[in-house]
Amino acid sequence: MQDIYEQIHELEGIPGMSKHEQLVQGIINTINARLLSRGDALPSVNKLISKLGFARETIARGYKELVERGIVTSRNRKGFFVSSNDTGQQLKVALLLFAFDTFQETFYKTFRANIGENIQLDVFFHHNNIEVFESIVSTIKGRYGMYVVAPIPHPKTAEILKVLPMDKFLMIDRYEPLAADYSHIMMIS
Repeated sequence: MQDIYEQIHELEGIPGMSKHEQLVQGIINTINARLLSRGDALPSVNKLISKLGFARETIARGYKELVERGIVTSRNRKGFFVSSNDTGQQLKVALLLFAFDTFQETFYKTFRANIGENIQLDVFFHHNNIEVFESIVSTIKGRYGMYVVAPIPHPKTAEILKVLPMDKFLMIDRYEPLAADYSHIMMIS
């Protein structure tokens, strides 16, 4: 753990670099130096506060950015862990589709080709089963920087989707009304 603190402290003298940026880059530098690898535990928020003197919000924001980029994962009541040695990732996207039919495959290929490099894209299929849909949404919430969802026309859909952050949400293929403002794209085949 001492290596993490040293990597973060080395960035203190860089003009214009915020504490949030020091934390994120310090953890990335530690992974790049192979001092941490996939599966390794990171210091708790309280430990970072104690060792670095950073505000809780600064540390939480740094960890949140690393989670959204797919570099770090959060395990409930266990802490934060390195989830990828690919520190160049800029975003982690969850794509939730009906099934891998011809139309969905065409959409996937086009989407993948146009979202850019350094984006991790994880694909899930709900097969028009509301229980599977609910289970997947419950599993992916809070773990991605963007959620692209082809919803199921069902009375429970709005309630299920409200757990996702609408500022990082894109509904595709079908329109299902939700209480919050969100983005959506209707696809024409």
